[in-house]
Amino acid sequence: MGGADPRVVCVAGEPTYAQFENDANTALLSLLSHPTIASKEEIVRRYDHEVLGATVGKPLVGPAGNGPGDAAVLRPVLPDQPGSAGIVLSNGVNPLYSLYDPFQMALCAVDEALRNLTAVGGDIERTAILDNFCWGNPADPAQMGSLVRAVKGCYEASVGFGTSLCLSKDSLNNEYRAMASVLPVIPTLLISAFGVIDDAAHTVDSSLKAAGNLLFQVA
Repeated sequence: MGGADPRVVCVAGEPTYAQFENDANTALLSLLSHPTIASKEEIVRRYDHEVLGATVGKPLVGPAGNGPGDAAVLRPVLPDQPGSAGIVLSNGVNPLYSLYDPFQMALCAVDEALRNLTAVGGDIERTAILDNFCWGNPADPAQMGSLVRAVKGCYEASVGFGTSLCLSKDSLNNEYRAMASVLPVIPTLLISAFGVIDDAAHTVDSSLKAAGNLLFQVA
């Protein structure tokens, strides 16, 4: 899943990288404890995230069911009905990237959603994406400009991947007051991808299945 790199320390606007002195255990624990990577189970389970219990691949995975999965797999057809087709639902979001370039943030959000969908067996060629913008006041030229940049990025990504783009309910004018100032929320684009798979039983999740399972870093 996406998120800020916990090794990065911003000084005067320029990122620098902390060193873990080749201690893989320290690096791994530091990454897993970072708020943007750590499990959101406590928050997720406050809401009805499995309507009618139709999930074949759960949004939370692992032996304890508390680790974030790449995507959810649903089989809306009841077990006593024929057919094994299913639906894959995934997401992509990285709001902090918008502070640097909303266009690139949109590209990354679409890319992440489609990668997550592919990781559990989905097919990009049978996938559509859904956008959800959470932005400040569009009457502010800076907010409007960043929103336009994000929309262009969303368009370029959907065309580039050849996916249909369905317009969603967007939320504007998200601001809050701090002392005498009115501050907008961090511009955020959430991309949801949903696709059809022929057999919902033939999917895989990201949890390790047994001691000795290998982890690969893809550069």
